Amino acid sequence: LIEQPMSDSDGSSSSHYSQRERTAEVFFETFNVPGLHFGSSPVLSLAAAQHNYGVLVEAGEGAPTIITPIAEGRVIGEGVVRLSLGGRDVTAYLRRLLKERGALPSLMPGMSGNGKACVVDHSWDIARQIKERFGYVCPDVRKEVEKYAVRPHAYIKKMTAHGWECNIGEERFMVGEVFFDPSVIATGAFKQQMTRRGLPELVDEAIQNCPIDVRRKLYGAIVLSGGSTTMKDFEKRLQRDVKRLVDERAKRNQDSLSDQLKSTQNATAVEVKVISHAAQNYAAWLGGSNLASSNGADSFAKTLCLPKQKYDEEGLRALSFFRFKD
Repeated sequence: LIEQPMSDSDGSSSSHYSQRERTAEVFFETFNVPGLHFGSSPVLSLAAAQHNYGVLVEAGEGAPTIITPIAEGRVIGEGVVRLSLGGRDVTAYLRRLLKERGALPSLMPGMSGNGKACVVDHSWDIARQIKERFGYVCPDVRKEVEKYAVRPHAYIKKMTAHGWECNIGEERFMVGEVFFDPSVIATGAFKQQMTRRGLPELVDEAIQNCPIDVRRKLYGAIVLSGGSTTMKDFEKRLQRDVKRLVDERAKRNQDSLSDQLKSTQNATAVEVKVISHAAQNYAAWLGGSNLASSNGADSFAKTLCLPKQKYDEEGLRALSFFRFKD
């Protein structure tokens, strides 16, 4: 079963545990399952990419983007960082851009559930389709704008949906830029309040908040999850920007050393690798499936699932002593 990482600071642990108790009762006593495991979404998503160490960047439609460092299959709580926007915020931003240039009508002819003619707001669905079909991440916004200005017909796409047709231009790369510069999404008085710290800065912060002995491994396995991360070149931009931050820090540290210390230091460069895969849209489900179907003496089912026999012997007390991957 998939759960979000627990956070003791927000007082959610007790409610989290009571949910587990109720769930265990239903699955063991009603469905008679042979074993049960509670796993956090980031851990299972990381397992889908066949990694035990890494940083899971989860950007989906209905929740804020969460960056979760994981070591040996367990969440490093002090490293979890959140970006207060997700896929729906990006869809809303694209919808706003299209409306501002008069390219997206609010109401269109349609049919109600009982078959009667009515007017329907398809703008959200159209914006979402545009984002998913044509959205991408560019390496440099200014250069991309210049490219569109010089050869517009080479890059502008035509979108048709619900009897509506429109050319899609700079909106294609602006939807991806939101994750790397969140300030572009803000307007008016909120412009000054919105942070410019995007995913690269937050990924770097999350890893720096972790114990020093695991940081190199974490930089080498930054795994993407969620539909918003499937935009073209998302992983290339994130890898480049995180690598730039790491190299700049290394240079500052090297410059701060005395000449004598510099001659004795043989620091190796930190490898930064962002991993994308075909199952990013449903990574948590795939990771759970892979773990549950594993075989062998040390398999997931034998070491991390609470057996029904133990539940029958000890009841809900068994949950208190069993090790789950939070």
